[in-house]
Formats: sequence, C-alpha cells, structure tokens
Amino acid sequence: MLNGDTAAAIELWERLWNAERQPRSLAALILCQAIESPTTHAAEEGPDELAASRAFITWYQRLIAMRSKTVISRLHEQMDKLSRALPTAAKRIEKALTEAQQRKVMT
Repeated sequence: MLNGDTAAAIELWERLWNAERQPRSLAALILCQAIESPTTHAAEEGPDELAASRAFITWYQRLIAMRSKTVISRLHEQMDKLSRALPTAAKRIEKALTEAQQRKVMT
C-alpha cells in the first residue's frame, strides 16, 4: 500500500480486518478501497469511527513521509468515498488541505 500498489493490498487488508477487527486494518482497507474500487467498508459511528479515523490519519501521514505522491493524489480525488466511510478523517484532511492552500495563496 505504501509503495503505491493499493490494488494488491486490498486483499491483504481485507484478510487482516476479518481476522482481527482493528482500527488500523480497517483504515488501511478503506484507504485502498477508496482509491481502487467502491468503498464497501465503513466504520460504525462513535468510538469505532474515531479510532479508525485516527488510524487513517496515521496511514496518511506515512504516505506523506514516504512521498507517495501518486497514492496521495488519487486519494484526494476520492474524498467523497472517504467522507462516507470515515467522515472524521475526511474532514481533518480537507481542513489541512484548505489551510495549506490558504498559506500558499498568502505567500
């Protein structure tokens, strides 16, 4: 996933999510699905969604650190899918993008 092969990573993250039901796995699965296919998974509202959104942001930060520009760009194009699956994560990313754009305009 981090190297850009999100299509191949879907199957792995699906298996991990089904086996362990951890927010980190769900977040990675949603990330891959948002880019590659219809998003069939979403976190339940409340604590589960918040935990999965936090995990998603961690994955997103890793993508930035690894300079995975293609994956990040493709994800930005699919924010509507992300907002349905993990609304908290989508709002945080959209806010950060807006702030970055505003800083860019000011300089």
